Amino acid sequence: METIMTQKRRCLMRSGTMAATIAGPDAGDNPRRNRPRPARTGAWRMFCLAAALVMLAPAAAARAASSVEHPGRGHPRGPPVLLNTRVAAGFGGLAENPQVAVRPDGTVDAVWNGVRHGRPLILHAWSTDGGASFSAPETVVRLRPDASLENVITSLAASPRGQLAVCWQQARSADPNDPRVACTVRARHGGWAPEQAILPGNRDRQYLPTAAFQGERLWVAAYVSSATSTRLVAVRGEGRHFGHPLTVNRWPIPSERICVGSGVGNCPEGQTFIGDYIGMVAAGPRVVVAYIQPSASPSKRNRLLVSSFRTK
Repeated sequence: METIMTQKRRCLMRSGTMAATIAGPDAGDNPRRNRPRPARTGAWRMFCLAAALVMLAPAAAARAASSVEHPGRGHPRGPPVLLNTRVAAGFGGLAENPQVAVRPDGTVDAVWNGVRHGRPLILHAWSTDGGASFSAPETVVRLRPDASLENVITSLAASPRGQLAVCWQQARSADPNDPRVACTVRARHGGWAPEQAILPGNRDRQYLPTAAFQGERLWVAAYVSSATSTRLVAVRGEGRHFGHPLTVNRWPIPSERICVGSGVGNCPEGQTFIGDYIGMVAAGPRVVVAYIQPSASPSKRNRLLVSSFRTK
C-alpha cells in the first residue's frame, strides 16, 4: 500500500505543480521530463485535494489549539473588559442596552444604562487602545427615577471631528407606553451638553430613536404614534435645539396598536410588534434610514423598508 507521502508525490506530479522539483536533479537536463503534466482525470484532482487535507489537518489543528492556549498567536485577542455589573435590584425593566461607536482617531466609545449611588443613568466610557482597556465611566444623563425604566433604548453616534451624540427614549410617567425622545451631544473636548427633546411640546408617543452625523450635523429619526396614525420622522440638530420634523413615512395605525420591546409573541392581543429595528447613516448629501413598516393587522407581516432624503 502506498504511503501518504508517496500519494502526495504522485498527486503533485499528476497535477503538474512542483513536477520538476520532485523529478530530482537529473531532470533538469531533460525538457520533456521537466514539463508539467496535467492531471488526467477529475478523480485525480479530488484525490489530490483529499490528500492535501489529510496532510494539512494536523498542522491546522495544532495552530487552532495554539491560538486558544496562547491568545497572542493566530488571531490575537485580549481578555474581556468589565464595564458594568448587573443592574441593581429595584430597577425593574432597566436593561443595559450597550452601544458602541468609534471616532476618526480610533477612540472606541461605549454607552449603556446603569445605576450609580441608587440613581438610574446612562454611562459612557472610552478606550484609546482599541478596546483593550476603558476609562472610568462618566455620566451622560440621569434618567428619571419616578418614570418607568422599561424600554430605555439608546443610540450612539460619532462625527468625523469626534463629536458624540446619545439619544434615548424614556417614559414620561410610570406608564412605559408613554415615552419621549431626547438627545445630548459631547464635543471632542468637553462634557455632555444638557439634554434636548427632539419634539418639544409634542405629547405623542415617541420611540426607537436612531442617531447619525452628516458631517458635524446631527440627525435623529424616531417613530411618533398618535391616536390616529404612526409616523417615522427625522429631525436635524440646529445648535441648542432641533429643527422641524420631516415625515419620512406615515401609516394609519394608532399608537394603541403598536407593541414595542415586549418581544414577538408577548404583545397584548390586537397589537402588532414593531421591535427595535431602525438604523440611519449619512451618505454624502443624503440621509438613509432603514426601518420597519408596522403591519395593519397582527396576522400580517411587517415590512423592512429603506428611505432616503436629500438634505443639501
